[in-house]
Amino acid sequence: MKFERIERLQPHTHGKRFSTFLYVDNAHDHGDAVYVGSEDGKVGVYWLMANSSKISNFREVDLPKEESAHHNAQVNCMLHSRDEKLAPPTTYGLLFTGASDRLVKVWDSAGNHVQNLPHSGPVLRLADAQDGSILSISIDGYLRVWAPQAGRSMMLNPYFECVT
Repeated sequence: MKFERIERLQPHTHGKRFSTFLYVDNAHDHGDAVYVGSEDGKVGVYWLMANSSKISNFREVDLPKEESAHHNAQVNCMLHSRDEKLAPPTTYGLLFTGASDRLVKVWDSAGNHVQNLPHSGPVLRLADAQDGSILSISIDGYLRVWAPQAGRSMMLNPYFECVT
């Protein structure tokens, strides 16, 4: 990723302050994406066109349009996973966002909110366990392991449950 791409995002923020970002290769049919989390709890995306140093004609797109699906506090961390245990092969994976509102939110590849994973304190970091599970750590000191619920392999999206 080139620094110039990040610099070009700045004019489109309309005063919004980003708190985190995540660059994802092959995030959609036409190329890559930069997912951004902001201090106001919104999660957005900039779609990048393949073989181009330019951002698409679209400006930042909020994921999703419904206000109630966004975080209620600053977004602190993001994780993208393409693990085959988490998503059907026809999608581009799942996005996980952790925030100061004590939630990890799960988003599908189309930007739809799938599930909330609760913590008892602000979520600081997310990690992919490389086995279909997701790790999250909160300021309260708890490390939680979230695994897809058994028996849902035929469903559109996994449903995560805390296993530790």
